[in-house]
Amino acid sequence: MRAILVATACAVALTGCGTDPKVDAELGQARSVVERFAGASDASACDLLTTEALKNLYGNFTAKRAKSKANCVKTATGFKGGQITIIKSELLDDLTAKVVAHSADEKFSYSVNLRRVKADKPWRIDSISQAKLTS
Repeated sequence: MRAILVATACAVALTGCGTDPKVDAELGQARSVVERFAGASDASACDLLTTEALKNLYGNFTAKRAKSKANCVKTATGFKGGQITIIKSELLDDLTAKVVAHSADEKFSYSVNLRRVKADKPWRIDSISQAKLTS
């Protein structure tokens, strides 16, 4: 019996340890981008989007990056930043991460996909899906 308790205690202790510091750092950076985007109330939010996200959201899917970003900057005067709570984050591969967050009022859930062009480049938001949370 004592051996089982010791083995269980060791297993519990190890579950909190052994995470990869590189993965933790990458996820921390990805979460930071999502938090900065959610809190932005100005054009700084535009810098946190991938080229594809800018084109999809502000360029009618076809405009060049420069035009799409200019449209984003114009629209940014109406941005209202807000608080979020990150529920989950995962590194899918070296260039892709996913963050799930809830609005501060717990009315909405956001699934945010992040990408980067190379492993040493910053994370940028590629897409955001929103869903209403049921009470």
